[in-house]
Amino acid sequence: MNVFAVSADCCFCLCSTITTWTQTGELEAFKNMLTQFPKGLVAIVSDSYNIWNACDKLYGEELHDLIEKREGTLVVRPDSGDPPEVVVKVSIAFQEF
Repeated sequence: MNVFAVSADCCFCLCSTITTWTQTGELEAFKNMLTQFPKGLVAIVSDSYNIWNACDKLYGEELHDLIEKREGTLVVRPDSGDPPEVVVKVSIAFQEF
């Protein structure tokens, strides 16, 4: 039997990582995650307040250039709602990115 071990550097945040900044600081919380981890995979819980605002306004407008310049992948984590519905809608929101 062949066994392969895979290791990757990545950062996953919890809801409290974002909510600690409060709703008015959500943009800064996202920006902090993206700047603290400029390379590799970063997964950000993005539904602490409003996933659609996060996708459209915060990631799609305010942080768009920062995201494009990163050397890595941003994973937008919707941790609530009906998974088949929310994941599909988030994916569609980022098709226009």
